Amino acid sequence: MTIQADRLPYLSGEFLDSLPISTSDMVDEIERQIVGQRRGEVWCAPKAVVLPGDNRYIMATLGVATEPRVLATKSLLVNPRNAERGLPILNSLVTLLDAETGLPLAVVDGNWVTAKRTAGLSAAAAKRLARADSACVAFIGCGVQARGHLEVLADLFPLQEIRAFGRGKSNRDALCRLAEIRGLTAVPSDTAKEAVETADIVVTTVTLVPEPTPFLDARWLKAGAFATMTDLALPWLPETMTCLRSHRHRRPGARGANEQADGETRARCRRPDGFGRRRRARSSGRK
Repeated sequence: MTIQADRLPYLSGEFLDSLPISTSDMVDEIERQIVGQRRGEVWCAPKAVVLPGDNRYIMATLGVATEPRVLATKSLLVNPRNAERGLPILNSLVTLLDAETGLPLAVVDGNWVTAKRTAGLSAAAAKRLARADSACVAFIGCGVQARGHLEVLADLFPLQEIRAFGRGKSNRDALCRLAEIRGLTAVPSDTAKEAVETADIVVTTVTLVPEPTPFLDARWLKAGAFATMTDLALPWLPETMTCLRSHRHRRPGARGANEQADGETRARCRRPDGFGRRRRARSSGRK
């Protein structure tokens, strides 16, 4: 099939939101593609990153799947100065090509994909590592990623309360309103410690430009808590991360005794080497 350039479909966020895609659908597909990567049916190239030195973060990613037969590329730019322009600080675009012929298929709103994919991947990890009865989620950073994580976690866990801490009051209030619409209690926290120390699940989505000064202490995590970090773990004090013991060889999908044992803290974080690989860790919860 040949698609004319002036007829190339653009899938907007509004259109994608209108589709009947559930959290379970999204998480199941993410898990299927992860398994496909291990089977040699899905391939991902390392991220390409450009840092011009003016607080812009420019990135491109590339992935190819056998089923569906798609080659996807995403171009992304983060610029904190966009806030002064009344624009999102992150903007991105995804292009889809037929992975066999290279012919164009569609252009997709990359912001929608970024929010859904990142939250969905966290949810896939939380299904295996977080306690099934998790009731309280702490959000450190309250923007688009936080809202995306709230939606998927509220679908998967019996949440009752969120705690929100962030630099921007408007984003924090918007996150709290979204939680209240879902029937949850929303507590704006004055400090990060206040938000983290009672949470069953902790989500950190701190903006990476300019690079944040570490301020989160891993020892605040209570025993049995699960943490997902989309911000390269840069806001976390490195010296406190020693309370996490790495699980480097866990089989995908396995729910070992260690994952379920009381007295452990589970964490998932993105390696700060730009490759986006993840490691799982646990803590005894010692203060």
